[in-house]
Amino acid sequence: MKKIILVLVLLSQSSFAGPLSFLAFGDSGYHEDFQKSDEKFGVSMQGWQEEAFEDGDVIDGRPILPPLVRGRKPGLFIEKSGAKYVGNAMARFCKTTRCDMAIVLGDNIYPNGAEPDNRNAERFHKILYLPFKDIAKNNKDFRFYAALGNHDWKISQELEYAEAKIRRNNSTRGARAQITYMARKDNRWVFNPTSNSPRRKTYYKFSKGDVDFFVIDTDRILAAILVQDDDEPKKFKPADAPATIRELYYQMRWLRRALEESKAKWKIVYGHHTLWSVGGTKHYQAMALRNAILKRLCQSADMYIAGHEHDMEFHMAPCKNGPPLPHLVSGAGSKMRSVGLSNSSKRLMREQKGILRFAKGMTWGFAHITIENNFANLKLFSVDRQGRYKTIYKSKIKKRLY
Repeated sequence: MKKIILVLVLLSQSSFAGPLSFLAFGDSGYHEDFQKSDEKFGVSMQGWQEEAFEDGDVIDGRPILPPLVRGRKPGLFIEKSGAKYVGNAMARFCKTTRCDMAIVLGDNIYPNGAEPDNRNAERFHKILYLPFKDIAKNNKDFRFYAALGNHDWKISQELEYAEAKIRRNNSTRGARAQITYMARKDNRWVFNPTSNSPRRKTYYKFSKGDVDFFVIDTDRILAAILVQDDDEPKKFKPADAPATIRELYYQMRWLRRALEESKAKWKIVYGHHTLWSVGGTKHYQAMALRNAILKRLCQSADMYIAGHEHDMEFHMAPCKNGPPLPHLVSGAGSKMRSVGLSNSSKRLMREQKGILRFAKGMTWGFAHITIENNFANLKLFSVDRQGRYKTIYKSKIKKRLY
């Protein structure tokens, strides 16, 4: 009997009929009720405008701001979250279009992940459940397969500098608390579906029909290597704590073996950080991640999908030996960022002219991909401040030959 049950569980994970259609969105974890400690009351309008001028987010002398709502004190403002608008837009979209699952690209909980403040039940309910509950309403098999981002890790590392004890074992705060929540049977979130061990890794693989998905933890990759910032090389410390070289080695070894052993027709890798972007603020992180994994992806993967930049982008990333690697950025799940306004963004758009196919900023948004036989049909959608969605980009992507 136990063997029969095990077989049924495995079949439910991998068997899938017909084409596979899925949503892809990231950076959906921002909510107005959970602010950074130094901004919990809000920022003055003058402060918002000065920041826009400093960042170069200006058109015809006018600062370009994200949507704002009133803060906790008179005269102060906080950024408006787009999560519920994106969630509602995806729910409406999926009423008329096939949506079998969703991949979630990290930064699932802002600003620090799950915190030791006795508010995690509220945090999970408002951030992970409410915005997306209607997407899966009419599909009992619908699941959200999540990656971790730098904000999901943040409190884990601040609590105990560079030690694995809290990062890996503590189930009440940090990344582990989020993973524990996603392991519960009473929600649709999934993290590492093949293991029930409390020591399971923060990277994993799952299968749907002809597609194998490889979910990597890019925060732990970048935390173990050098990243140039402001023209000075230093350790990448997204949460003030580096990872160990051993962590990096084990994850890279796992990714290599998993890709090589996969028999799936399509192999899609996704994580939080980008390999390429034109947002203008994550350039050196993207360079470092390319150096770490691009060669492996060019050898064995069909697509890479990321968030991190709060915009919508699509690239055909160059590979030295073989066809370009499709590279999608869908990081506008709750926040928005400009593209093509700052000097750094303009420079990156010039430098990436040969590989950039599309970029749009200052919008919320999501992506939808349908994979059938040798093609992936990609659609990108913007979501406006009233929650209406529209198609902003389409591409029919042929499976890579490598």
